[in-house]
Amino acid sequence: MSLIRSKKAIEIYFILYLAALVFLIPDGRTDNKQDQSGDGIQFITPKFALFPEKTNLTCRLIMDSTGPRILSIDSVNRIYYSGDVEDVKFEFIIEDQFLKQNLVLTSDVKPRSRFFRLEKEGDHQSILFYWEPPVNDRQNKTYLVRVNAYGSSRSDLASAKGLTDAGKIKQIYKVTQQFSLLMIYVNEPQPNQQITQQLPLQLLGIDTLFRNLPQFQQQTSSIPIGPIQLLPDKREINAIAYQQWTNTVYINNANPIKDLSKIDLRVRLEPQDNRGVAEILDRGDNKFIIHGKTPSTGRMIVELAVVRKYDNADALTRFTVSPTPFEQPEFPRLMYPDQRYTFDPKMPLLGIEPKAFLKEGNIIRAKSNQGEKFTFTPEITDTGKVLTFERYIDNELLGEKHFTRVINYPDPIIYEIIYLGQTAEVITQSYGFKEKERNEVVDFVIEGNAKWQDMRGKMTILQDKATVIQHFRFEPANSSKPFQFKIQAVDKRGKVSLPKSYRGG
Repeated sequence: MSLIRSKKAIEIYFILYLAALVFLIPDGRTDNKQDQSGDGIQFITPKFALFPEKTNLTCRLIMDSTGPRILSIDSVNRIYYSGDVEDVKFEFIIEDQFLKQNLVLTSDVKPRSRFFRLEKEGDHQSILFYWEPPVNDRQNKTYLVRVNAYGSSRSDLASAKGLTDAGKIKQIYKVTQQFSLLMIYVNEPQPNQQITQQLPLQLLGIDTLFRNLPQFQQQTSSIPIGPIQLLPDKREINAIAYQQWTNTVYINNANPIKDLSKIDLRVRLEPQDNRGVAEILDRGDNKFIIHGKTPSTGRMIVELAVVRKYDNADALTRFTVSPTPFEQPEFPRLMYPDQRYTFDPKMPLLGIEPKAFLKEGNIIRAKSNQGEKFTFTPEITDTGKVLTFERYIDNELLGEKHFTRVINYPDPIIYEIIYLGQTAEVITQSYGFKEKERNEVVDFVIEGNAKWQDMRGKMTILQDKATVIQHFRFEPANSSKPFQFKIQAVDKRGKVSLPKSYRGG
Protein backbone atom coordinates (compact mmCIF):
# COMPACT_ATOMS: atom_id res chain seq x y z
CA MET A 1 0.00 0.00 0.00
CA SER A 2 2.85 2.37 0.74
CA LEU A 3 4.15 1.89 -2.79
CA ILE A 4 0.75 2.80 -4.29
CA ARG A 5 0.53 6.02 -2.19
CA SER A 6 4.02 7.01 -3.23
CA LYS A 7 3.14 6.53 -6.90
CA LYS A 8 0.01 8.66 -6.65
CA ALA A 9 1.91 11.43 -4.84
CA ILE A 10 4.53 11.52 -7.56
CA GLU A 11 1.83 11.68 -10.24
CA ILE A 12 0.14 14.61 -8.50
CA TYR A 13 3.44 16.51 -8.21
CA PHE A 14 4.16 15.85 -11.87
CA ILE A 15 0.75 17.21 -12.87
CA LEU A 16 1.39 20.35 -10.79
CA TYR A 17 4.78 20.74 -12.42
CA LEU A 18 3.27 20.50 -15.92
CA ALA A 19 0.57 23.00 -14.95
CA ALA A 20 3.19 25.47 -13.83
CA LEU A 21 5.03 25.13 -17.12
CA VAL A 22 1.79 25.77 -19.02
CA PHE A 23 1.33 29.05 -17.16
CA LEU A 24 4.84 30.08 -18.15
CA ILE A 25 4.17 29.55 -21.87
CA PRO A 26 2.91 32.77 -23.52
CA ASP A 27 -0.56 32.73 -25.04
CA GLY A 28 0.02 32.82 -28.79
CA ARG A 29 -3.48 34.07 -29.38
CA THR A 30 -2.60 37.50 -27.99
CA ASP A 31 0.54 38.09 -30.09
CA ASN A 32 0.10 41.21 -32.24
CA LYS A 33 -3.61 41.12 -31.50
CA GLN A 34 -5.64 44.25 -32.27
CA ASP A 35 -8.80 45.08 -30.33
CA GLN A 36 -11.40 47.37 -31.81
CA SER A 37 -13.17 49.44 -29.19
CA GLY A 38 -15.75 50.80 -31.62
CA ASP A 39 -14.76 54.45 -31.19
CA GLY A 40 -11.82 54.66 -33.60
CA ILE A 41 -9.32 53.59 -30.92
CA GLN A 42 -7.18 50.53 -31.61
CA PHE A 43 -5.49 48.47 -28.91
CA ILE A 44 -2.23 46.99 -30.15
CA THR A 45 1.06 46.00 -28.52
CA PRO A 46 4.03 46.62 -30.82
CA LYS A 47 7.39 47.60 -29.26
CA PHE A 48 5.86 48.57 -25.92
CA ALA A 49 7.07 46.59 -22.90
CA LEU A 50 6.10 46.61 -19.26
CA PHE A 51 7.66 44.75 -16.36
CA PRO A 52 7.63 45.04 -12.56
CA GLU A 53 10.81 45.20 -10.56
CA LYS A 54 9.51 42.46 -8.23
CA THR A 55 7.21 39.53 -8.94
CA ASN A 56 5.76 39.54 -5.43
CA LEU A 57 5.68 41.70 -2.33
CA THR A 58 5.56 39.79 0.94
CA CYS A 59 4.43 40.88 4.38
CA ARG A 60 5.31 38.55 7.26
CA LEU A 61 3.19 38.92 10.39
CA ILE A 62 2.86 37.33 13.79
CA MET A 63 -0.16 37.07 16.04
CA ASP A 64 0.51 37.80 19.72
CA SER A 65 -1.48 38.96 22.71
CA THR A 66 -1.75 42.49 21.34
CA GLY A 67 -3.05 41.36 17.96
CA PRO A 68 -1.41 41.25 14.52
CA ARG A 69 2.13 42.58 14.36
CA ILE A 70 4.24 43.06 11.21
CA LEU A 71 7.64 41.38 11.30
CA SER A 72 8.81 42.46 7.83
CA ILE A 73 7.25 43.94 4.75
CA ASP A 74 8.22 44.70 1.17
CA SER A 75 5.84 47.58 0.58
CA VAL A 76 6.97 49.16 -2.70
CA ASN A 77 7.15 47.92 -6.27
CA ARG A 78 8.47 49.87 -9.23
CA ILE A 79 6.90 49.15 -12.60
CA TYR A 80 8.89 50.13 -15.69
CA TYR A 81 7.87 50.59 -19.28
CA SER A 82 9.82 51.03 -22.49
CA GLY A 83 8.89 51.95 -26.03
CA ASP A 84 8.41 54.98 -28.23
CA VAL A 85 5.11 56.05 -26.68
CA GLU A 86 3.79 59.10 -24.88
CA ASP A 87 1.10 60.02 -22.35
CA VAL A 88 1.47 56.65 -20.64
CA LYS A 89 -1.33 55.90 -18.18
CA PHE A 90 -1.54 53.01 -15.75
CA GLU A 91 -4.43 50.91 -14.48
CA PHE A 92 -3.94 48.61 -11.48
CA ILE A 93 -6.57 45.91 -10.85
CA ILE A 94 -6.09 44.47 -7.37
CA GLU A 95 -7.97 41.21 -6.84
CA ASP A 96 -8.51 39.62 -3.43
CA GLN A 97 -7.95 35.96 -4.30
CA PHE A 98 -10.08 34.73 -1.39
CA LEU A 99 -13.04 37.11 -1.65
CA LYS A 100 -12.78 37.46 -5.44
CA GLN A 101 -13.25 41.22 -5.14
CA ASN A 102 -11.49 43.81 -7.29
CA LEU A 103 -10.18 47.31 -6.61
CA VAL A 104 -9.17 49.48 -9.58
CA LEU A 105 -6.57 52.26 -9.30
CA THR A 106 -5.57 54.57 -12.13
CA SER A 107 -2.54 56.81 -12.37
CA ASP A 108 -4.55 59.94 -13.19
CA VAL A 109 -7.09 59.62 -10.31
CA LYS A 110 -6.16 59.84 -6.66
CA PRO A 111 -7.05 56.47 -5.04
CA ARG A 112 -9.48 56.38 -2.14
CA SER A 113 -8.07 53.20 -0.61
CA ARG A 114 -5.88 53.63 2.42
CA PHE A 115 -4.16 50.31 1.72
CA PHE A 116 -2.94 51.02 -1.82
CA ARG A 117 -1.57 54.06 -3.64
CA LEU A 118 0.33 55.03 -6.79
CA GLU A 119 3.05 57.62 -7.29
CA LYS A 120 4.58 58.74 -10.58
CA GLU A 121 8.35 59.16 -10.75
CA GLY A 122 8.77 62.44 -12.59
CA ASP A 123 10.63 61.99 -15.87
CA HIS A 124 11.43 58.33 -15.20
CA GLN A 125 9.65 55.73 -17.30
CA SER A 126 8.14 54.08 -14.25
CA ILE A 127 5.50 54.29 -11.55
CA LEU A 128 5.63 53.30 -7.88
CA PHE A 129 3.04 51.03 -6.27
CA TYR A 130 2.70 51.16 -2.47
CA TRP A 131 0.65 48.85 -0.27
CA GLU A 132 -0.16 48.57 3.42
CA PRO A 133 -1.63 45.18 4.46
CA PRO A 134 -5.13 45.15 6.02
CA VAL A 135 -3.91 43.46 9.19
CA ASN A 136 -7.34 43.56 10.82
CA ASP A 137 -8.42 40.69 8.54
CA ARG A 138 -6.20 38.43 10.71
CA GLN A 139 -5.66 35.77 8.08
CA ASN A 140 -3.28 34.83 5.33
CA LYS A 141 -4.22 36.69 2.17
CA THR A 142 -3.15 36.79 -1.44
CA TYR A 143 -3.73 39.61 -3.91
CA LEU A 144 -3.16 39.43 -7.63
CA VAL A 145 -2.22 42.83 -9.08
CA ARG A 146 -2.76 43.16 -12.84
CA VAL A 147 -1.11 46.19 -14.38
CA ASN A 148 -2.32 47.64 -17.68
CA ALA A 149 -0.29 50.40 -19.32
CA TYR A 150 -1.65 52.51 -22.18
CA GLY A 151 0.63 54.63 -24.34
CA SER A 152 -0.65 56.81 -27.15
CA SER A 153 0.71 58.23 -30.39
CA ARG A 154 -0.65 59.54 -33.70
CA SER A 155 0.28 58.21 -37.11
CA ASP A 156 -0.96 58.20 -40.64
CA LEU A 157 -2.93 54.99 -41.07
CA ALA A 158 -4.56 55.84 -44.40
CA SER A 159 -2.25 53.65 -46.44
CA ALA A 160 -2.72 50.69 -44.11
CA LYS A 161 -6.46 50.96 -43.48
CA GLY A 162 -7.76 52.88 -46.48
CA LEU A 163 -8.99 55.68 -44.27
CA THR A 164 -9.62 59.12 -45.70
CA ASP A 165 -9.25 61.11 -42.51
CA ALA A 166 -5.64 60.19 -41.91
CA GLY A 167 -3.73 61.63 -38.98
CA LYS A 168 -6.78 61.76 -36.71
CA ILE A 169 -6.75 58.07 -35.88
CA LYS A 170 -5.47 57.67 -32.33
CA GLN A 171 -3.50 54.52 -31.62
CA ILE A 172 -3.47 53.18 -28.09
CA TYR A 173 -0.66 50.78 -27.31
CA LYS A 174 -1.54 48.45 -24.45
CA VAL A 175 0.66 46.09 -22.46
CA THR A 176 -0.11 44.02 -19.37
CA GLN A 177 1.91 42.54 -16.52
CA GLN A 178 1.14 41.25 -13.03
CA PHE A 179 2.61 40.63 -9.62
CA SER A 180 1.33 39.36 -6.28
CA LEU A 181 0.93 40.58 -2.71
CA LEU A 182 1.29 38.03 0.10
CA MET A 183 0.23 38.30 3.76
CA ILE A 184 1.74 35.44 5.76
CA TYR A 185 1.24 34.80 9.48
CA VAL A 186 4.36 32.88 10.43
CA ASN A 187 2.97 31.40 13.69
CA GLU A 188 -0.11 29.78 12.16
CA PRO A 189 -0.13 26.01 11.55
CA GLN A 190 1.57 24.99 8.30
CA PRO A 191 1.58 28.49 6.75
CA ASN A 192 3.45 27.35 3.65
CA GLN A 193 0.79 24.80 2.80
CA GLN A 194 -1.99 27.34 3.23
CA ILE A 195 -0.27 29.86 1.06
CA THR A 196 0.40 27.25 -1.63
CA GLN A 197 -3.21 26.21 -1.67
CA GLN A 198 -4.51 29.77 -1.92
CA LEU A 199 -2.11 30.94 -4.65
CA PRO A 200 -2.81 30.18 -8.31
CA LEU A 201 0.14 28.52 -10.03
CA GLN A 202 0.84 31.47 -12.31
CA LEU A 203 1.35 33.62 -9.21
CA LEU A 204 3.68 31.21 -7.46
CA GLY A 205 6.04 30.87 -10.38
CA ILE A 206 8.13 27.79 -11.02
CA ASP A 207 10.71 28.50 -8.26
CA THR A 208 8.06 28.78 -5.53
CA LEU A 209 6.35 25.62 -6.80
CA PHE A 210 9.61 23.66 -6.60
CA ARG A 211 10.19 24.79 -3.02
CA ASN A 212 6.93 23.10 -2.11
CA LEU A 213 7.65 19.94 -4.14
CA PRO A 214 10.66 18.20 -2.54
CA GLN A 215 10.76 15.49 -5.22
CA PHE A 216 11.74 18.12 -7.80
CA GLN A 217 14.19 20.17 -5.72
CA GLN A 218 17.56 20.76 -7.44
CA GLN A 219 16.50 18.67 -10.43
CA THR A 220 15.05 21.35 -12.70
CA SER A 221 15.52 25.07 -13.41
CA SER A 222 13.40 27.67 -15.15
CA ILE A 223 14.55 28.84 -18.57
CA PRO A 224 13.61 32.43 -19.49
CA ILE A 225 11.52 32.90 -22.60
CA GLY A 226 10.36 35.89 -24.59
CA PRO A 227 12.38 38.92 -25.76
CA ILE A 228 15.03 40.38 -23.49
CA GLN A 229 14.27 43.88 -22.23
CA LEU A 230 16.88 46.35 -20.96
CA LEU A 231 15.80 49.58 -19.26
CA PRO A 232 18.18 52.14 -17.68
CA ASP A 233 17.00 53.84 -14.52
CA LYS A 234 18.30 57.13 -15.99
CA ARG A 235 18.46 57.86 -19.70
CA GLU A 236 20.53 61.01 -19.13
CA ILE A 237 22.98 61.61 -16.30
CA ASN A 238 24.36 65.05 -15.46
CA ALA A 239 27.17 65.07 -12.92
CA ILE A 240 30.21 67.08 -11.94
CA ALA A 241 33.13 66.59 -14.28
CA TYR A 242 35.48 63.75 -13.26
CA GLN A 243 33.15 62.69 -10.44
CA GLN A 244 31.73 59.21 -9.90
CA TRP A 245 28.24 58.43 -11.21
CA THR A 246 26.11 55.29 -10.93
CA ASN A 247 23.23 53.98 -13.03
CA THR A 248 21.11 50.83 -12.80
CA VAL A 249 20.03 48.94 -15.92
CA TYR A 250 17.15 46.56 -15.27
CA ILE A 251 16.76 43.42 -17.36
CA ASN A 252 13.68 41.31 -17.99
CA ASN A 253 13.56 37.71 -19.27
CA ALA A 254 17.19 36.98 -18.42
CA ASN A 255 19.29 36.61 -15.31
CA PRO A 256 22.55 38.57 -15.68
CA ILE A 257 24.41 36.04 -13.53
CA LYS A 258 23.47 32.75 -15.21
CA ASP A 259 21.52 33.30 -18.44
CA LEU A 260 23.84 35.41 -20.60
CA SER A 261 26.57 34.24 -22.96
CA LYS A 262 27.75 37.75 -23.79
CA ILE A 263 27.78 41.06 -21.92
CA ASP A 264 29.28 43.96 -23.84
CA LEU A 265 29.64 47.46 -22.38
CA ARG A 266 30.58 50.04 -25.02
CA VAL A 267 31.63 53.65 -24.45
CA ARG A 268 31.66 56.40 -27.07
CA LEU A 269 33.29 59.71 -26.12
CA GLU A 270 32.34 62.97 -27.80
CA PRO A 271 34.96 64.47 -28.08
CA GLN A 272 37.32 61.50 -27.84
CA ASP A 273 39.65 63.11 -25.29
CA ASN A 274 37.05 64.07 -22.67
CA ARG A 275 38.24 61.33 -20.27
CA GLY A 276 34.84 59.76 -19.53
CA VAL A 277 34.91 56.25 -18.01
CA ALA A 278 32.19 53.57 -17.63
CA GLU A 279 32.32 49.99 -16.32
CA ILE A 280 30.05 47.34 -14.82
CA LEU A 281 30.29 47.51 -11.04
CA ASP A 282 27.97 44.65 -10.09
CA ARG A 283 25.23 42.30 -11.31
CA GLY A 284 22.09 41.04 -9.59
CA ASP A 285 19.22 38.73 -10.48
CA ASN A 286 17.50 41.40 -12.57
CA LYS A 287 19.89 44.31 -12.97
CA PHE A 288 23.33 45.65 -13.81
CA ILE A 289 25.01 48.33 -11.71
CA ILE A 290 27.13 50.54 -13.97
CA HIS A 291 29.38 53.32 -12.72
CA GLY A 292 32.19 55.49 -13.96
CA LYS A 293 33.72 58.94 -14.16
CA THR A 294 31.96 61.92 -15.73
CA PRO A 295 33.72 63.40 -18.79
CA SER A 296 35.19 66.88 -18.64
CA THR A 297 33.35 68.21 -21.70
CA GLY A 298 30.86 67.08 -24.32
CA ARG A 299 29.19 63.78 -23.45
CA MET A 300 29.73 60.06 -23.08
CA ILE A 301 27.35 57.52 -24.65
CA VAL A 302 27.21 54.22 -22.74
CA GLU A 303 25.75 51.16 -24.50
CA LEU A 304 25.00 47.80 -22.86
CA ALA A 305 24.47 44.80 -25.16
CA VAL A 306 23.64 41.28 -23.97
CA VAL A 307 23.04 37.86 -25.60
CA ARG A 308 21.06 35.03 -23.96
CA LYS A 309 22.87 31.70 -24.15
CA TYR A 310 19.79 29.48 -24.62
CA ASP A 311 18.52 30.97 -27.89
CA ASN A 312 20.98 33.81 -28.77
CA ALA A 313 18.25 36.40 -28.13
CA ASP A 314 19.89 39.81 -27.74
CA ALA A 315 19.10 43.30 -26.52
CA LEU A 316 20.77 46.71 -26.51
CA THR A 317 20.17 49.88 -24.51
CA ARG A 318 22.04 53.13 -24.09
CA PHE A 319 22.22 56.23 -21.89
CA THR A 320 24.33 59.38 -21.87
CA VAL A 321 26.55 61.01 -19.25
CA SER A 322 27.31 64.74 -19.49
CA PRO A 323 29.18 67.13 -17.19
CA THR A 324 27.22 69.72 -15.25
CA PRO A 325 28.04 73.17 -16.69
CA PHE A 326 30.42 75.16 -14.51
CA GLU A 327 30.54 78.88 -14.06
CA GLN A 328 33.48 80.56 -15.70
CA PRO A 329 36.11 81.75 -13.21
CA GLU A 330 36.58 85.41 -12.44
CA PHE A 331 40.15 86.71 -12.62
CA PRO A 332 42.12 89.60 -14.11
CA ARG A 333 43.39 89.13 -17.64
CA LEU A 334 46.02 91.85 -17.05
CA MET A 335 47.87 92.62 -13.82
CA TYR A 336 50.21 95.38 -12.72
CA PRO A 337 53.08 94.96 -10.25
CA ASP A 338 52.49 95.67 -6.53
CA GLN A 339 48.71 95.56 -7.01
CA ARG A 340 46.62 92.93 -5.20
CA TYR A 341 44.19 90.93 -7.34
CA THR A 342 41.42 88.45 -6.48
CA PHE A 343 40.97 85.10 -8.26
CA ASP A 344 37.58 83.38 -7.91
CA PRO A 345 37.59 79.78 -9.27
CA LYS A 346 33.74 79.55 -9.08
CA MET A 347 33.86 75.89 -8.10
CA PRO A 348 31.11 74.04 -6.16
CA LEU A 349 31.92 72.63 -2.74
CA LEU A 350 30.19 69.23 -2.80
CA GLY A 351 32.43 67.01 -0.75
CA ILE A 352 34.90 66.69 -3.60
CA GLU A 353 38.47 68.03 -3.75
CA PRO A 354 38.42 71.28 -5.71
CA LYS A 355 41.73 73.06 -6.11
CA ALA A 356 42.90 76.12 -8.01
CA PHE A 357 46.43 77.23 -8.83
CA LEU A 358 48.15 80.27 -10.27
CA LYS A 359 51.34 78.98 -11.88
CA GLU A 360 54.47 80.33 -13.49
CA GLY A 361 55.40 77.33 -15.61
CA ASN A 362 55.44 74.47 -13.08
CA ILE A 363 55.98 76.79 -10.12
CA ILE A 364 52.87 77.46 -8.01
CA ARG A 365 52.72 81.18 -7.17
CA ALA A 366 49.34 81.07 -5.38
CA LYS A 367 46.67 78.44 -4.70
CA SER A 368 43.34 77.56 -3.16
CA ASN A 369 42.98 74.07 -1.66
CA GLN A 370 39.19 74.15 -1.31
CA GLY A 371 38.24 76.07 -4.42
CA GLU A 372 37.64 79.32 -2.54
CA LYS A 373 38.79 82.78 -3.63
CA PHE A 374 42.43 83.74 -3.22
CA THR A 375 44.56 86.83 -3.84
CA PHE A 376 47.86 87.46 -5.57
CA THR A 377 50.16 90.50 -5.74
CA PRO A 378 52.68 90.49 -8.62
CA GLU A 379 56.16 91.85 -8.00
CA ILE A 380 57.95 94.34 -10.21
CA THR A 381 60.17 91.47 -11.40
CA ASP A 382 57.03 89.71 -12.71
CA THR A 383 56.56 92.40 -15.34
CA GLY A 384 56.18 90.77 -18.75
CA LYS A 385 55.42 87.29 -17.39
CA VAL A 386 52.41 85.17 -18.40
CA LEU A 387 50.88 83.10 -15.57
CA THR A 388 48.33 80.25 -15.88
CA PHE A 389 45.17 79.96 -13.79
CA GLU A 390 44.12 76.29 -13.48
CA ARG A 391 41.19 74.55 -11.77
CA TYR A 392 41.23 70.90 -10.66
CA ILE A 393 38.75 68.37 -9.29
CA ASP A 394 40.33 65.29 -7.71
CA ASN A 395 43.61 66.18 -9.44
CA GLU A 396 41.95 66.32 -12.88
CA LEU A 397 42.11 69.58 -14.85
CA LEU A 398 38.66 71.12 -15.12
CA GLY A 399 38.11 72.66 -18.55
CA GLU A 400 40.94 74.65 -20.01
CA LYS A 401 43.83 76.64 -18.62
CA HIS A 402 43.37 80.41 -18.33
CA PHE A 403 46.10 82.99 -18.84
CA THR A 404 46.90 86.30 -17.21
CA ARG A 405 49.75 88.68 -18.06
CA VAL A 406 51.73 90.98 -15.78
CA ILE A 407 52.39 94.30 -17.52
CA ASN A 408 54.13 97.47 -16.48
CA TYR A 409 52.16 100.52 -15.50
CA PRO A 410 51.66 103.02 -18.31
CA ASP A 411 53.63 106.21 -18.51
CA PRO A 412 52.12 109.32 -16.93
CA ILE A 413 49.85 111.49 -19.04
CA ILE A 414 49.00 115.18 -19.13
CA TYR A 415 45.23 114.89 -19.01
CA GLU A 416 44.30 118.54 -19.54
CA ILE A 417 45.55 122.14 -19.52
CA ILE A 418 42.94 124.66 -18.37
CA TYR A 419 43.34 128.33 -19.42
CA LEU A 420 42.84 130.73 -16.50
CA GLY A 421 43.99 134.06 -18.04
CA GLN A 422 47.42 134.88 -16.67
CA THR A 423 47.81 131.33 -15.29
CA ALA A 424 47.00 127.76 -16.35
CA GLU A 425 46.04 124.59 -14.45
CA VAL A 426 47.66 121.33 -15.59
CA ILE A 427 46.00 118.01 -14.64
CA THR A 428 48.10 114.83 -14.76
CA GLN A 429 47.54 111.11 -14.16
CA SER A 430 50.26 108.76 -12.98
CA TYR A 431 50.09 105.02 -12.29
CA GLY A 432 51.52 102.37 -10.06
CA PHE A 433 54.05 102.29 -7.29
CA LYS A 434 57.70 103.03 -6.74
CA GLU A 435 59.34 101.10 -3.90
CA LYS A 436 55.91 100.36 -2.37
CA GLU A 437 54.89 104.03 -2.46
CA ARG A 438 52.40 105.64 -4.79
CA ASN A 439 53.88 106.76 -8.03
CA GLU A 440 53.32 110.50 -8.52
CA VAL A 441 54.37 113.19 -11.00
CA VAL A 442 57.35 114.90 -9.43
CA ASP A 443 58.72 117.11 -12.22
CA PHE A 444 58.15 118.61 -15.66
CA VAL A 445 60.34 119.03 -18.73
CA ILE A 446 59.51 122.60 -19.84
CA GLU A 447 60.15 124.34 -23.13
CA GLY A 448 58.98 127.98 -23.17
CA ASN A 449 58.01 130.68 -20.68
CA ALA A 450 56.55 128.80 -17.68
CA LYS A 451 57.18 127.67 -14.15
CA TRP A 452 54.99 125.36 -12.00
CA GLN A 453 53.71 124.81 -8.48
CA ASP A 454 52.17 121.63 -7.02
CA MET A 455 48.56 122.05 -5.82
CA ARG A 456 48.69 119.18 -3.26
CA GLY A 457 45.29 119.93 -1.83
CA LYS A 458 43.58 118.87 -5.06
CA MET A 459 45.29 115.47 -5.38
CA THR A 460 42.91 112.51 -5.95
CA ILE A 461 43.73 108.82 -5.45
CA LEU A 462 41.38 106.52 -7.33
CA GLN A 463 39.80 103.43 -5.81
CA ASP A 464 42.34 101.07 -7.31
CA LYS A 465 45.00 102.79 -5.16
CA ALA A 466 47.31 102.80 -8.18
CA THR A 467 46.07 105.85 -10.08
CA VAL A 468 46.92 109.37 -8.88
CA ILE A 469 45.34 112.52 -10.30
CA GLN A 470 47.31 115.71 -9.59
CA HIS A 471 46.79 119.41 -10.26
CA PHE A 472 49.59 121.92 -10.96
CA ARG A 473 49.55 125.72 -11.30
CA PHE A 474 51.56 127.15 -14.22
CA GLU A 475 52.41 130.80 -14.70
CA PRO A 476 54.89 132.84 -16.82
CA ALA A 477 58.48 132.59 -15.71
CA ASN A 478 59.00 136.04 -17.35
CA SER A 479 55.96 138.31 -17.29
CA SER A 480 57.31 140.42 -20.13
CA LYS A 481 57.22 137.49 -22.57
CA PRO A 482 54.25 135.66 -24.05
CA PHE A 483 52.79 132.92 -21.84
CA GLN A 484 53.52 129.91 -24.05
CA PHE A 485 55.08 126.53 -23.24
CA LYS A 486 55.40 122.82 -24.10
CA ILE A 487 55.70 120.40 -21.20
CA GLN A 488 56.20 116.71 -20.36
CA ALA A 489 55.32 115.20 -16.94
CA VAL A 490 57.92 113.05 -15.15
CA ASP A 491 56.92 110.49 -12.44
CA LYS A 492 58.89 108.88 -9.61
CA ARG A 493 59.94 106.02 -11.86
CA GLY A 494 61.51 108.47 -14.29
CA LYS A 495 58.85 107.76 -16.93
CA VAL A 496 57.97 110.76 -19.13
CA SER A 497 54.60 111.63 -20.63
CA LEU A 498 53.93 112.69 -24.20
CA PRO A 499 54.44 116.44 -24.70
CA LYS A 500 51.56 118.87 -24.59
CA SER A 501 51.63 122.58 -25.64
CA TYR A 502 49.89 125.66 -24.32
CA ARG A 503 49.52 129.13 -25.88
CA GLY A 504 48.05 131.78 -23.62
CA GLY A 505 45.74 134.58 -24.68
